[in-house]
Amino acid sequence: KKLAGPLPGEELGLTSVCAAEDRDLFTWSADLISLSWPGGNALAAFRQIQYDCDPEVAEADREPACLHPDSITPCLHGAVSASCCIAVMYARNAKTMHDVTSIALGAARRLYWMLHSGEKILEFLDSSGWAFSLEDIAAISSVYSKALAANPATSSSAPPVPRSVQFLPSGTPWDRGGDAWRRAEQAAAESLALIAHWTWPPVSVAGPASCPTSACVGAPWAAAAAGGRPGKPRLKVWAFGTHCAVLAEPISVMATLLGDEFEVTVEWRGARDYCGYLASDSWPVVTIDRGSPVREVLDAFHVKEEPQQLHTFTHRDTLRTPQLFEEAFRGALLREGAAFAEADVGYCSEPALACAVMHEGGKPLIGYFGVHIAFLVRGREEQLRLYRRFRDELVPDPRNTFATVAPYISLQIFHHLPVEVPAVRPLSVYTLPATYSAIRPNQVLFNKRPVAFWDIKITLDTFSKVNGEPFHFMDALEGGYSFTEWCEFRAAVYFPYDWLQTMALYDWANMAIPTFVPDLPMYTFSRGTNALNEWLASSWLAPSSVSPHNYNDWADLPGRVYWWLMTDFRALPGVETFASISELFGTLSSQEALWRQSGVLRQAQQQRAAQSALFWRSAALRALSPAPAAASG
Repeated sequence: KKLAGPLPGEELGLTSVCAAEDRDLFTWSADLISLSWPGGNALAAFRQIQYDCDPEVAEADREPACLHPDSITPCLHGAVSASCCIAVMYARNAKTMHDVTSIALGAARRLYWMLHSGEKILEFLDSSGWAFSLEDIAAISSVYSKALAANPATSSSAPPVPRSVQFLPSGTPWDRGGDAWRRAEQAAAESLALIAHWTWPPVSVAGPASCPTSACVGAPWAAAAAGGRPGKPRLKVWAFGTHCAVLAEPISVMATLLGDEFEVTVEWRGARDYCGYLASDSWPVVTIDRGSPVREVLDAFHVKEEPQQLHTFTHRDTLRTPQLFEEAFRGALLREGAAFAEADVGYCSEPALACAVMHEGGKPLIGYFGVHIAFLVRGREEQLRLYRRFRDELVPDPRNTFATVAPYISLQIFHHLPVEVPAVRPLSVYTLPATYSAIRPNQVLFNKRPVAFWDIKITLDTFSKVNGEPFHFMDALEGGYSFTEWCEFRAAVYFPYDWLQTMALYDWANMAIPTFVPDLPMYTFSRGTNALNEWLASSWLAPSSVSPHNYNDWADLPGRVYWWLMTDFRALPGVETFASISELFGTLSSQEALWRQSGVLRQAQQQRAAQSALFWRSAALRALSPAPAAASG
């Protein structure tokens, strides 16, 4: 309906769709939800329909499970849009619609749940033809936030819902042309510029000056390093971590780009994930740890919860009794014998708690973090203890060097302790000599992810078929592809999930494969990188000028935009975003444009190469410098 004069509830900042009070439309929307929303586990029912029910099969020939009672097929986006209509209409006309408060709150609660779901239920909403967008749902969640908090879901025996509720103006937090989005863009740009100047040792650390890069090259101790030729120091590394690609990054750079300066050998420990992709004759390739003493300790203390146990939006992995883990890890290092004792440097990634134990053994450290440094460590006191050890024991040692894979993680660390850990984005030189070739012109790569709601291949292939496009989408892991074979695809599409900084994105970008990511702040509702209520302890209060939004404050919708813009999905030069599948297909249609994008990615990788090589060169020289003299006294 078109109303004369201003629309009701205009101050709330909601869409004008369904703005007018229309009892027939309200009732129709509620009936649509009732008829098309499966009973029981609705999420499982919608998933089953998507995986098992071909929309092109005639209704009479469909499986019984594909039909709703009364022969109405469940319609996810239709139910979402009906919920939006109810929520908007009620909020704009609450004074005259108080008799349907419980229905409106139920609709808003359903939208809030889907927006925050780890299953990413709404990620294709903006590619549908319905009248409401993800931006609208963010605004509805903002408007209803106080009402939902005051009126939580209750059982039938609980007191009735109040006849009226209080709303908050949304400020349209996810409107790309709005003030809130522009403020988030400016804040993210300032944070990224600041972190780009962080280096090691951080400016906040007082103590002995580290060995300057240029001065250390000719230092007497460099030529005398055991096992190395004069002028080419040996760097014998004992490395511990769980993710092969994260472990491989600094070592492959030092051995490949700095091979004329260092003789690098490595004892690999702990790694199991994704090692099968790595193979090279030019650097000491990461090997799977099939049962070292330290891996046995990690396996004994690592706990992975079952999905049905998770009700607090947190990730599944944890270390049982961290201090007992440390004690057991110390014993395992002793059993490592000469492999650890004779190493020049210890290299650690995740869990970061292992770095502190390795440092106790007298080793200088190189640490490279692809996740939050308190990953696997739960509990306020245990997290604070880790932050104190990192700040007071590891950072002051002038032989140590620490870095993260992305500015996002650097800022997360800064939120918890006053240490500016620089970000050194991966170069993925372990993928060499693979580079973009596009010899499979109709095939597009997409990432495998442990999110089970949408079958990406079915969804994108269906979009392609229905719209007469020639593209076929292929799962990056299921094909058993090598790095070179990845480069043969026309392009790659990355769908984020709970871990927002994964190495696959960098591998694709560094191989110059045109890479695309859906532009949705919703992805920062992450049970991995941004786990809600997971890392609440902090050793200080970070200045808002540096960290204006808390990364795990899911109620801060403008903050979700800020942190989305901080991810390398948005910040990495050359990676392109898309608002809908139709926009993606439009971009994919031009091979000439894809080659240009590939060139931008290649140039950006080369620019990072100079910075990365210099950083890891300095780290190696620091690690080989003499230990600081003990304080007298």
